[in-house]
Amino acid sequence: MGTIKSILIVLLSCLLAITLVLMVIDYTINSTLLDQQFIEDRLRDIDAYSLAREELATSILDAVEEIGVQDEHERFSEIINATLTDEWMEEQVEITLAEVLPYLKSETETLELVISCTEVKAQIKDDLSTSVHENPPLELEGKAEPYYELYLMTSYETIDAQLPDEVEFIADETEALELMRQFVTWLENSLTALMIVGIIIIGLITLLLREPQDILRTLGIVVLCASGLCITLALVVSRAIPGAIAGELLPDIVTEDIMSRLLTPFMSPTLTAGIGLAIIGILMLIGAYIMWRRNRVELYRS
Repeated sequence: MGTIKSILIVLLSCLLAITLVLMVIDYTINSTLLDQQFIEDRLRDIDAYSLAREELATSILDAVEEIGVQDEHERFSEIINATLTDEWMEEQVEITLAEVLPYLKSETETLELVISCTEVKAQIKDDLSTSVHENPPLELEGKAEPYYELYLMTSYETIDAQLPDEVEFIADETEALELMRQFVTWLENSLTALMIVGIIIIGLITLLLREPQDILRTLGIVVLCASGLCITLALVVSRAIPGAIAGELLPDIVTEDIMSRLLTPFMSPTLTAGIGLAIIGILMLIGAYIMWRRNRVELYRS
């Protein structure tokens, strides 16, 4: 009977440690990937808005050069960078996140997000027209106005192709968003389920051990084990993973430094929770030791 009891306690202790780690992971995802401020801060950290602007400028330039407009990289870059500023890009991301995250969390039932690019496109075209007339490219020097209009018309068509008037997201038509919404719902429900499972396991351990000092000692060891797993996970993901996947499994633009700046804050809640669990575990073991000493003293006096 004693052997069976010991085996049950060990099994329940392992299950409780795993449950605690899963709860920490669940909490980490909810407090990072589903938090608008966290996402915006990380995008600033890796200079994502500037990178996106540069990629867009490059795509427009490449498309323009393919149709015969050459050596205009500096002109287009200056115009696009002056119009599609980091602030504008950040504003569009904030609008998107403010609509998408509540939908993913099932706080809203529908998602019809429309981002308008009409204003910035008009500004880019106006700036391009002004620049071309004030400082014409070599192929337009000495040419009549119709040549300018043809040059600009060709450039405008390319800009329209690369930057649509509106970018529209409708949840019902986006399978990926629906899958993500289901995952987030499952994630939120799983946290509640894990808490219930953890309470049940603690109750079973309490029933099996009965003695307060034994309960505290066992739970303290379990919590310390969960703490070690959380801290190890946080350190491995934030320090080892960036170097392992950057440049091989991800595009060249995603460097090891960028991955590190993303994963370190992402795993910060896991590391913090691990440290917190370590403190709780140590306090439990100290409490168990105090109870053991008190019982020894009372037994000696009796």
